[in-house]
Amino acid sequence: MTPDIARVFEVRRDDPTHDVRIVDEAVRPPADGEVLLAVERFGLASNNLTYALLGDQLGHWAPFPASSAGWGRVPAWGHAVVVDGDPGLAAPSTRWSGYLPMATRFSVRAERHGDRLRAVAPERAGMLPLYRDLSPVAGADHDRSAVEVAMLPGVAAALLDDLVAGIGIGRVVVSSATSKTALTTCLLLSRRGIDVVGVTSAPHVEAAGKAGVYREVVAYDDVDTIAASSDVLYLDVAGRPSVTAAVHSRLGPSLKRSIAVGGSHRAARPASERPPATPVGPPIERFNTGDRRVHLVAEFGEQVVADLEDRARKSVVAWASTHFRVPVSTGLGSTAAVWDRIVRGDVPPLTAPVVDLVE
Repeated sequence: MTPDIARVFEVRRDDPTHDVRIVDEAVRPPADGEVLLAVERFGLASNNLTYALLGDQLGHWAPFPASSAGWGRVPAWGHAVVVDGDPGLAAPSTRWSGYLPMATRFSVRAERHGDRLRAVAPERAGMLPLYRDLSPVAGADHDRSAVEVAMLPGVAAALLDDLVAGIGIGRVVVSSATSKTALTTCLLLSRRGIDVVGVTSAPHVEAAGKAGVYREVVAYDDVDTIAASSDVLYLDVAGRPSVTAAVHSRLGPSLKRSIAVGGSHRAARPASERPPATPVGPPIERFNTGDRRVHLVAEFGEQVVADLEDRARKSVVAWASTHFRVPVSTGLGSTAAVWDRIVRGDVPPLTAPVVDLVE
């Protein structure tokens, strides 16, 4: 691939699960206030599929406009290195981590924000900083970098851990127990001495148990076997109302807080499935990673929050290095096959695919 051409992975916005392509486009020289980056590697997981299936509602089509109408560029989380552009923003060969397109190269109009680059193009201006910032990456250990990319963005785990610790509760029940969000959050919670119970699909119970973060793991159909105890918090990562209703019913008055974190199953839920009645117990609170980060930065400052995230990231990467399998596919052309496995739910638990573009 010549330096002035970028290859980009795109999906049909009305059928992102089946209709995909790779397009070539010219790379224009970066203007003042811009940097051109070469993507080194990015991770693919169920959250990327959610970005595509709910792209209009969540606003994930806007940051990286597609080359033609009807197509979209699904964002990913990865590492990229500066190859050209405004040296006042970033020096050549510096490595950055963040929200980027599945492409060999991309340009960012940015401003310095502390040690970060913050995208300021109109299509990014309304987004939360989490989706606009590129953070500097130190070192260049290729194998470790793959694990670090697989665990990106990782901010949710740090902020959820901090939130639950601040509530002062001793027991947590979490759904979608083999999802990356649940695993990384519960790793941090368990290291605080909090008792964590994971709930997952029956075929994934054994794998969740091997992760070393749960005191107990039960299948969705066995929620009624969770032992009763006082002062429990429920983290709904699955986004399945029927599971939430079952957990609320089982825990009864011992359930003090119920927090909806994401929706690892929400996009795949049949449209015909009726949402059940509002579950008994405490009201469901909505956790948004970006909003929570903005709140904490306003209260404690950027450096305090960055330090919190950095400590969590180091713990997560060290744990993932021994508990996660990180298969690495080479070249942008391999993205379609990885995407297809994610669409079909064919990625085993404790597995985090990464696409490597380093030539």
